[in-house]
Amino acid sequence: MKSLKMMLGLSLLLSGPVPADDMKCYVELVNGQKVVLHGTVTDSSQKAVQEKFKQRGYEINGAVQPVLKLLECQPLENKFQSKEGQQQDASQLR
Repeated sequence: MKSLKMMLGLSLLLSGPVPADDMKCYVELVNGQKVVLHGTVTDSSQKAVQEKFKQRGYEINGAVQPVLKLLECQPLENKFQSKEGQQQDASQLR
């Protein structure tokens, strides 16, 4: 049993860390407000990014507003394609 634990531990060490990507999404909240959310994803496929950001919310005055829909997602270093997304990203405090 001890050797099995050692082998499992060794395999975890050799596999290394899972690479993560920093992403940002321009989203519409259930209250109609549009904001930019940031996050790290280990799977940057469109489906995985959508699932991660759909589960998030944005705190406004102590209440978390759920995400209604994702309007656009990009890697953190890229600009949004939409003019509205670019404006929100530039003006929103971090």
